[in-house]
Amino acid sequence: MSPEKEKRMLELMERYKNNMREIKERMSIIQAMEECHSKQKLFTGLIEIDIDLLYLQLRKINEVIMFSCVIASEAAEKQLNADLRRGWELNKIKRSLERLNQNYFPYPVKVVNTEDGGCKIEKYDKDDRVYLTEDELFDIYKDASNYVHAKRSYQYGSKEERFRILHKGFEHASKITRLLSHHWLPINDSLEYAVIMEYGDKKDIQVILMEREGEKIK
Repeated sequence: MSPEKEKRMLELMERYKNNMREIKERMSIIQAMEECHSKQKLFTGLIEIDIDLLYLQLRKINEVIMFSCVIASEAAEKQLNADLRRGWELNKIKRSLERLNQNYFPYPVKVVNTEDGGCKIEKYDKDDRVYLTEDELFDIYKDASNYVHAKRSYQYGSKEERFRILHKGFEHASKITRLLSHHWLPINDSLEYAVIMEYGDKKDIQVILMEREGEKIK
């Protein structure tokens, strides 16, 4: 790798790490809200504002994930930004992401013990729904957009419905956490990031640049 390319890769890795830090900070707000509600208390004093705050964080987190998926291309970031500014055509945004990076979505991995006493990294089974999927990301983004932009009281429904909306958001946040805690992200045909994202005030983000071997994890 040339010095110029290496410098570029290091800059992109730092940007990706900063994106994950932002997600972590926004997630800390959601975790504080969830802890408050577990004690039968409202975070802001009004459940409608709790809903707005929660879904605003989810929307922002989803946008950061989207931008992180195309971080290797400045042109792709500009195109994604334009698509997001134009509105709510989620299928168009999804197609745009697929066009900009065919394998754009991060995938979670797990450490598995081997018979010889060692360990290896494996992908989660696609049927394992404990983490956020690509389709769910766009579903959350749509829900979040509804609550961020519409302020009419009828939108929230009954008291029971409002708490259901809130807990649905907390569930989505948990899936995002499980997706990103230990994930890999293809950035082009030959390289990908291996990322460890631990939660806690003193935990930082680890991002390692890896060479890809087709669909295999090295």
